[in-house]
Amino acid sequence: SSLAATVHPARLLLAEDVPANQELIAAMLAKAGHEVDIANDGAEAVEAVQRGQYDLVVMDMQMPQMDGLAATRTIRSLDGDKADTPILGLTANAFPEHIKACRDAGMNDCLTKPVDQNVLRSKVAEWLGEARLPEAAAEPAMPDAVLNERHMKQVRDMLGEARLRQRIEGFPALARSHLSRIQAAAGDDPQEMLVQTHDLVSAA
Repeated sequence: SSLAATVHPARLLLAEDVPANQELIAAMLAKAGHEVDIANDGAEAVEAVQRGQYDLVVMDMQMPQMDGLAATRTIRSLDGDKADTPILGLTANAFPEHIKACRDAGMNDCLTKPVDQNVLRSKVAEWLGEARLPEAAAEPAMPDAVLNERHMKQVRDMLGEARLRQRIEGFPALARSHLSRIQAAAGDDPQEMLVQTHDLVSAA
């Protein structure tokens, strides 16, 4: 069955600062039949939740201006029902302390990157009050593999061949730009080095 047929459509907010991740994760959510708005950082996410009525927020943990943890804490402090909006965290680090930080901030659950579309679909359904989809478990990762073929197939299915090729061909220039900014910030601006390194890893 199709993803759209297995998950009840909902209005979702995706808070993610890296364009490549925005495009991919939004495509995964839209493929499941959901309406998706995008916030580029935590501050935008808080404003969007205050303005709109979202069924669920998918929130990246590391973002500029206001990170996902601070944004989650702010949303949890809002008046009324919006404070209880389900929030799924996204983190590139699966370390226990990162998962604990997500939960301590008030996130309902935490997913690791690269995002598996089946796990994402299942978690969204679960926190929208639907049954967990039994077929949606991710296959074990292959840490010794140079390329995760299963994830690449998901990306190709979500974006299409043309957009995937565009992303791949544009990556070297993007990487050079991030590396140049990292080098320029070295020794003077550790926060900028952290931001640029995070963006480079996310894009990769």
